[in-house]
Amino acid sequence: MQKNSISIAVLTGIALVAGCATTSVDHLAVFAPEAQLFDGMGSHSRKVSTQSSEAEAYFNQGIAWMHAFNHDEAIRSFSRAAVLDPGCA
Repeated sequence: MQKNSISIAVLTGIALVAGCATTSVDHLAVFAPEAQLFDGMGSHSRKVSTQSSEAEAYFNQGIAWMHAFNHDEAIRSFSRAAVLDPGCA
């Protein structure tokens, strides 16, 4: 169980750093092209500082994937959100 807690902490850190990036996020584009929005991810949402509804949708999906322990999809979703709005926090 401790290993899962560490993984969640690491992914949360990645999401926060990606969301707070003030420099180029070109390095995140490696993951972003593979990202897609999935239906049926639940109603979880969190307000983030973005004007892009698409970036917010990818961020919320990343949170859902993180809670579902699908870390690869979470990273892709968070990365796509950061590419869509580099100022998203």
